[in-house]
Amino acid sequence: MSVSDPVPAELLANDLVLVLEGAIRNNGRLLSPMEQESVREILALMPNALRLFARLLERKGPCIRLDSIEYADVGAPEEALEELLSVGVLVELRHGWARSAAFSVAELKQVLRTAGQKTSGKKAELVDRVAKGTRPPAGRVFAILASDLIRRCEWLYFGFPGASRKRFLLERLGRKKWMKYPLSHAVRPFSDRQQMLRYEQVRSQAEGDTGQWVRELTQLSSDRSTSASGSNLRRLLEARLFSTAEEFERTGDSESALEIYRALHHIRGSAHTAVMRRMALCLEALGRSEEGAELCQRALIHCAPEDAVGLMRTGRRLARKGGASWRPPVPLKKPLIRAVGIYRNGRGWSGTGERVEEAVMGIIPGRRVTWKEGTLWTSLFGLLFFDLLWQQAPGMLPAPCLPGPLDLGRPGFGERRKTAFEARLNRIDEGAFGGLFEAAFEFKGVRVKGLDWGIADPAQWASLVEAFPPQALSKIM
Repeated sequence: MSVSDPVPAELLANDLVLVLEGAIRNNGRLLSPMEQESVREILALMPNALRLFARLLERKGPCIRLDSIEYADVGAPEEALEELLSVGVLVELRHGWARSAAFSVAELKQVLRTAGQKTSGKKAELVDRVAKGTRPPAGRVFAILASDLIRRCEWLYFGFPGASRKRFLLERLGRKKWMKYPLSHAVRPFSDRQQMLRYEQVRSQAEGDTGQWVRELTQLSSDRSTSASGSNLRRLLEARLFSTAEEFERTGDSESALEIYRALHHIRGSAHTAVMRRMALCLEALGRSEEGAELCQRALIHCAPEDAVGLMRTGRRLARKGGASWRPPVPLKKPLIRAVGIYRNGRGWSGTGERVEEAVMGIIPGRRVTWKEGTLWTSLFGLLFFDLLWQQAPGMLPAPCLPGPLDLGRPGFGERRKTAFEARLNRIDEGAFGGLFEAAFEFKGVRVKGLDWGIADPAQWASLVEAFPPQALSKIM
């Protein structure tokens, strides 16, 4: 199967059934009685009607132009279409703006020309004129009424908003590779239905309006009565706002990104390492490196020791760039062996040519060195604990095609797997790495959050780990 080949309707229908059945099984209580009944009606469709419905769901746009059905893998298409109409998941539009918008510009102009009306203007203007006319264009146009329900079921099946059954397709096309693991009983992505509807409402209203996200989060933070049940909703809204700020950064709008990060910092009411560090980087982009360094300096007072590395590196660099002093929380120790320096020239410090880190690696003789910053450590963790990631923990692997358990990288991850992880840490302390990297690389290419398979091969990983002092690695993990 290639990207250019149409996906067989049988596969699309099977994926749809898997998602709908899983949503009812995992989180049926978050669906209303009417929604549950609609899901059951879709699952009860005859095979051809189900194939046609799954095929139509892949079509783009709110309305579908369907003068004739030309799907070779859908038998008796007219009967299938009538079944979808009778059940109510599909409705035929006879008139209106949405129906007219389903036609092409050329078809709209032809209708207007026949009616003696002017044919100039953008498509929206043409649609307006046709929709207000007395004679609509000829042809059949349908709207799918269950699209929002299908999307909601995908969220409830995979366990988090934004996931879709496209994950199955990406795997078949070879674009992504997912681990095969036994599923665990699901936990609800929302505490109750009201919370789910609230998130969907904000998500739909706040497209392009970050102020709406901020207002909603502020209301959640001030409403103490929902502090326990609203934790999932708050986390989802914070993640969406954070990703919006990152997108502003990528497009070069550091001022807007900084304002969002400041709002997040204010809403949380405490220092968050990632937010503070991104604020400092925005200040650097705005030419305020010294201010960014001072921000990192203040944040170090409140952050946990394991979160301080990124802040210290960023703060030190910004202080040097802005000509300010940097006060390390722990006094620096004099290097035991030797220091390697590079003179300020065109190779790195001036911003052109080779990076400083790469230049240092190139002039250290007889040493095996690697430079991958944060990804090195998350990849090392993923490889050393690869098999343990897929052990069943309540609700953390509720569906296939996940890049790791839902709680990976979140508080409580280690506690839920305490026995297995303590045994692995003891093995690491003893230096018994034999076979761990080789066993993980049998699944090379599998998508795992934070794991980069291309950093090194198993032998190189083993060589790197052997350079650590005894018991140092488990402390890092």
